[in-house]
Amino acid sequence: HYGMGAMATSMTIQVVRMCLEGYPSSHLCGSMVELHSLQSSPALNGMQGICKGYIPDTGRRSVYIMEENTTKALKPGNLKLIESVLHHHDGVEEPSTAARMATRTSTNQLCDMPDRLGAVCLLEAIQGDRTDIVKILLKEYQARLDIEDCDGVSPKSMSFGMGVYVKAAAMVNKEAATETRKEQNADAHTCSNC
Repeated sequence: HYGMGAMATSMTIQVVRMCLEGYPSSHLCGSMVELHSLQSSPALNGMQGICKGYIPDTGRRSVYIMEENTTKALKPGNLKLIESVLHHHDGVEEPSTAARMATRTSTNQLCDMPDRLGAVCLLEAIQGDRTDIVKILLKEYQARLDIEDCDGVSPKSMSFGMGVYVKAAAMVNKEAATETRKEQNADAHTCSNC
């Protein structure tokens, strides 16, 4: 959150971008996976390994393949989750990756995950009038406008209240208007096909 919030720097933006890119396959990290659909190394298909870290430069995951006793960089789409590895701390079993994934909010975008106060990155960027961050969140990561914080404030409602006085809010208002037009056009198209 803070890397893309009002106090963002070029370095924190870079780090957050790496996190946003790696997040969709983060549930695989530390888990047993089966390799499949590999075209350049078909002999590895069906083998099992332990998925490790994310490699930002390639968008791949590092996977230790036990049968080969080697580590390869593989696309997340070529990995099938077999079982989550459970970690023990003081004799207490932590929930598996699958259980943790089930308790997350309905969004699958890291930029839309609320912090402990319910705020999302977009709210912070609007408050700090960070048009550079708002542009990244809206255009590159399709940040949602409707996620409310603990006080019931969403990026959409906050921007509407700020009007055109804050450039970041004006950008969000424009995006909200575009979304509304798309929804209305979809509804009109559906009705004409009844």
